[in-house]
Amino acid sequence: LYQRQFQRKRIGIFNEYWKSMGGGELRALHIALAMRAHGDVYLISRTPVDIIEICKYFNLPHAGLKLSVVPDFSDQDTSDIDIFINTAFSSTIHSRAQKSIFIVSFPHTHGHISEILSYDILLANSIFTRNWCNNYWPKANTKLLYPAVNVAPTPPDLGKKERIILSIGRFFPSGHSKRQVEMVEAFRQLV
Repeated sequence: LYQRQFQRKRIGIFNEYWKSMGGGELRALHIALAMRAHGDVYLISRTPVDIIEICKYFNLPHAGLKLSVVPDFSDQDTSDIDIFINTAFSSTIHSRAQKSIFIVSFPHTHGHISEILSYDILLANSIFTRNWCNNYWPKANTKLLYPAVNVAPTPPDLGKKERIILSIGRFFPSGHSKRQVEMVEAFRQLV
């Protein structure tokens, strides 16, 4: 029986919230695009999503990305993946993959520490997040990986810099709210 000497790796990138098309999903797509050179990349979702439309929304290519819809995706499903990258916020999936990475937007305190320790590495999105990861999960291997950013073709004129307060985030009535009302109230109190 003939077998290829170098079989392509199966890389699974899991996210619960592809449809929300927020910063976490953009970060997951950047990681997926970077991983295409290392194997077959599957974007894993529990619900059907239109990956072409999501990539179009973010102005990113979709070539080389495959969608895998697994409604009851669980710990056991990770055992069929060579490299598992969990980008789901507040996930409690225990990884059984050969290699696994947990992308952390902010650490959570529910679930069991064994779930976190099942990942080879945790990648925090900021020093602030990494510090909280180290606080909540001191035994985990937490490193820092800033999200990708679009760079302007010409650098900005720093001589025209203004003193402003900027908050970036979509408006949600509850759940994923960025608490804009509270920020405005705090600003009013300061001024």
